[in-house]
Amino acid sequence: MSEDLKDTIGNQPPITDDEVTERKRVDRRKRPTQFISRYTFWGRRKAHRRTEDPQANYYVDRVGGKYWVVILLIIVLSVMDSLFTLYHIKRGYREINPLLNAFLFHNYYFLAVKYVLTVIGIISLALHKFFIFVRELIVLLIILYIALDIYQVILYFH
Repeated sequence: MSEDLKDTIGNQPPITDDEVTERKRVDRRKRPTQFISRYTFWGRRKAHRRTEDPQANYYVDRVGGKYWVVILLIIVLSVMDSLFTLYHIKRGYREINPLLNAFLFHNYYFLAVKYVLTVIGIISLALHKFFIFVRELIVLLIILYIALDIYQVILYFH
């Protein structure tokens, strides 16, 4: 804290009982930030606001512009994976993910479960984008999806 700020704080008159009773709201900063709240969809925070704020391990209310491109890329890669999987299942291959394999009895259930799981994961990663290792995890996820889709394209032509 700068000396000027300390002097300003030190020269403030003491708080009276009337001033204390006027403040009826509980300070929101006393509680930890919730993972999902009303601000998840209508909030304003895209990044930290002040240089004193922590530079890592904090939530955001909204996803910034470049992250929407990343989110759309992951969704497109996931949809491609789903469609290739359904095609290869018809050709005699099998799904190795036991959770998704349980929903293969109907194509629409499989696609819905795959899409919902992908979107939940993406929202979770987007809200945690300033946590340690999350950016690296997102890059790894994209690389794995690209590799998986390339593998399925190779299977398609064989």
